[in-house]
This record gives sequence, C-alpha cells and structure tokens, in this order.
Amino acid sequence: MPEDYLDVLPDNHVYHLLQAHTYGLRDLIIPSELDKAPVSGPYGEKFDIPSSDLNDIRFCTNGVIYGTNKVLVPAIFTGITMPLFKYPEFTWFSLAFNKRSLYQMANDPNNRHTLFIIDDTDMRSAGYTYNISTQAIGEFQLYNGNNTMADNGITNLVLRGFVLGDVPPSYNSISQGLRFYVSKNFSNYFYSHEGDFFDCMHSLMEVKNTFDTENGTVYQIEAPFSTTSGGMMQRMNQADVTTFRALMVQCGLISGGALQFVQTEIAFVPTNDAMQAAEDAGMLPDPDDREALRAYLMYYFSPLHQNKLDHYILPGLGPNGMTDSAFETVLETHVEYHDADDAKTIRVSWDPDDPYVMTLTDMAGNSIRTNGDIPNFYNNGTCYTLEECFDYRTMFGN
Repeated sequence: MPEDYLDVLPDNHVYHLLQAHTYGLRDLIIPSELDKAPVSGPYGEKFDIPSSDLNDIRFCTNGVIYGTNKVLVPAIFTGITMPLFKYPEFTWFSLAFNKRSLYQMANDPNNRHTLFIIDDTDMRSAGYTYNISTQAIGEFQLYNGNNTMADNGITNLVLRGFVLGDVPPSYNSISQGLRFYVSKNFSNYFYSHEGDFFDCMHSLMEVKNTFDTENGTVYQIEAPFSTTSGGMMQRMNQADVTTFRALMVQCGLISGGALQFVQTEIAFVPTNDAMQAAEDAGMLPDPDDREALRAYLMYYFSPLHQNKLDHYILPGLGPNGMTDSAFETVLETHVEYHDADDAKTIRVSWDPDDPYVMTLTDMAGNSIRTNGDIPNFYNNGTCYTLEECFDYRTMFGN
C-alpha cells in the first residue's frame, strides 16, 4: 500500500486494521504454532496464517515481526459495523462506536444483529456533530448542539437502534403485520407495521439504504430513534377516556393530577363509549361504593417489577421480535388482597392469526379484547385501549 493512502484513511480505520495484525500481552507466537492452529483476532476472528505464508521474520528485544503477503481483515470490517468503515458519511457513528468500545458487542460471532444508523448529514440536521483534532492523533469529540456529549448519552443513542436478531426488511412477508422490537439494552422499542418501521412515538422511520453483512443487517434511516417521554397520566388526560379518569379521581386513585399507585405498569384503559355501555348494562359497581369502585378500576392495571421493555406484553414480541405461535400469560393486577391465594389476576393471550389484538380473560373466564391500536408507551409503562369493559358482578370469579 503506498504511503499516501495513510494520509486519506481515517485514524480509526488504520487503528483497527493494525490491531488485527498486532498481538500483545501474550506469549510469543512462534512459526510452528501458526501451522497448528489459527490466530485468534481481537473480535473473535480466526486467522489462518501458515508459516509458508511468511516471507520475513525479525526477532526483536520485545517480540517478533512476521512479514506476510496476507492482509488480516478484522471482523468489524465485514460484520454489522462494516458500513461505518466503508462509507465516510457514517463518521459520527464510527467515532461513537470507537469512543464507547461497542465494536466487540456488535460483532459477537455467536449471534446475528440488526443495526440502524444515520449518515452525518442527517445527524447534523438532528443536532449531532463531531470534531476530530488535527493536533493529536485519535482525539475527537461528539456534540449534541453546543454541548459535548456525555459517554452514557452516546451509548444510549447508538443502542436505541441496536437489536439482537434479524429484523426482516420491509419486502419480507413476516414484516407485513405488526411486530415489536426492543433494543439490546432494553432502553427503546420500535415496531414494523404493514412493511414500514415506526419509532416509539409512532413516527415513520424511512429506510434510505440497506446493507447486508456477515452477522446481520444494517438499515440507514433519516433520524435517530425517538425515546418515550412523559408518564401514563398523558393517556388519562386524553378526551376519549375522561369517564374512566373521572372515576379514578372520585375514588382517590388520581389526585393532584397524578396516578397515586402507579410505579411501572401495563394498563388497559376503557373508552368513554365502553364505560357508558357498561353502565347501561349494569356492569359497573355502585359509584357510591368507594371500596368496590377502587377494586374495579385497579383491576385494569398490572404492576411490573422492573421497568424493562422486554417485560411488557406486546403483539408479536418474542425471540428476535418474531413470535410465530400463540402465547398467554397471567398478570397479577393492582387489586388489593390479603394473601397470594386471593390475588386478582387477568389472563392475557395473543394469537398470530389475529395479530393486532390482545385477549384479556377475567377470573370468571369471560374475555374482552384490546381495540387493535398500537399501544401507547410512556416512561412508566404502556397503555392498551379497550372498547368494552369487564363485568364487576362476575369478573373476580364470584
């Protein structure tokens, strides 16, 4: 390689290429060892370098230098980080991966992954820039607006679009329905719907380019992933559920504009029409019976022990986001009880033949369904919408 090429190659690229050729902090590799087993690279690579490929050997005071006619290509040049090295328009992401040492995780040889990246022009439009020092090799900074980004901010932004497993492209038949995907660090989710990708704020994520690599697929999108913001009271304040909210206020479950018992929850929220129909049918408790009303309303909420997206109940969420068989689970609700045998539960089930809804079955065996809308996600839980209500007279199995 002519020396001039080193002037145009980014320092990051040169560093990782040389790293694949350099082995420190280990015993000396002698030629006979090269004939017995491949050399393990820094990212799980196995490089076959038989002694017959060596054309020069120099023993030095602190090691040995082998001359060879073979270039050792690191896995990060061919795995899902490949576009970050091959295309200069992804410099921001390349630097981010380098700064936070994410290459090892991204190039796990035992798993396939999906990565969403954004080019420098679109990152700049979103307020993210970088500066590479011309004075010191390897020195650079990443910015959000005028502020230097903290390490955890860089990691979170990158990992929002980093998914364990394959996310099928829009033309694949499995992506034509509704599928949810959770980022590898469980900090974010997105979904595919009728062949398009949407972030957690239900904004379309247009795919500008697709790259197939040795351990997964990389999608170039227009902007960084949105993150959930605000709590579940945002849902309670919406016009279509004011009746449910009013009853929550009446029995003290909402006070001062805040939910009084919610930590992290799955909530099933009936609409005004559903509540009116239930009232007309005599399915609601006496509004003057505060204890009964509290128990009825709290039955629509199930607490989560951890605020992690993989604990939520989502249509189509499973291994690699592609559940293809029916499943069900039993959720304990917020209804107060004296001992575990008296816990009030809901059975939640999903059928891939009817992928847009969840079926909820009460303790008497009566079922109602979510309305098929995409659930609303908040920083303390997720809300499904119901167009029908449970019957208080029978729902506890009495």
